[in-house]
Amino acid sequence: MNGVSDGETGVTYEYLEKTGQIEHIIYQARGEQTMRTTKTYDRRLCLLNTTTRWLGDNQILSSHQYTYNMANQRTTALDDNGNQRDYEYDGIGQVISGEHTDADGNTLQSYTYDFDTIGNRKQAFNQGVVEDYNANRLNQYASRRTTENTNKTHTDYQHDEDGNLLQDGK
Repeated sequence: MNGVSDGETGVTYEYLEKTGQIEHIIYQARGEQTMRTTKTYDRRLCLLNTTTRWLGDNQILSSHQYTYNMANQRTTALDDNGNQRDYEYDGIGQVISGEHTDADGNTLQSYTYDFDTIGNRKQAFNQGVVEDYNANRLNQYASRRTTENTNKTHTDYQHDEDGNLLQDGK
C-alpha cells in the first residue's frame, strides 16, 4: 500500500528497496505535506530510530531510539524526553519483565510475567496488581483472577469446540 486519503487529509508511505520496510510516512492536509516520519533500520532490519518532524519549521515532534539483543528482541526504547522502557526475555523469547523510567531514572511502571513450561502465562505482576491465569487442557486461558490490594476479581473465559473465544467475562 502506498497511501490512503479521504480527499482532504492523507498519508503516503515510502519503502526501503527490496525490504518492504517503511522508510518514510508523509502526512498531508489540504494537498500540502505537513509532517514526515522517518524510520531507520539496522542490517537485520530491526527498527533503530523513528523521528517525526513538522515540515513547517522542521521541528521534531517525537523521536524514539531502540536497541536489541542478539535474538533481535527489543531490549530498550528511549524517547526524546528521556523516558526509557527496558525489556527482558526468557529462553524461548517471551517478555518476562519490563520497566518504564523517566529521564531522572524514577520508575513509572514495572511488570513481570511468569509462564508454565509450554509458554502459558501463569502470573503477571504490575504495580501491585497480581493476575493469576489458569489454562485448560487445550492451552486456552480458562480463567483469570486479579488481586489489587484487598480487591479480588475472577474472570471466566468460554471457548467453542473449535477453540474460538466466545466469552471473555465482560
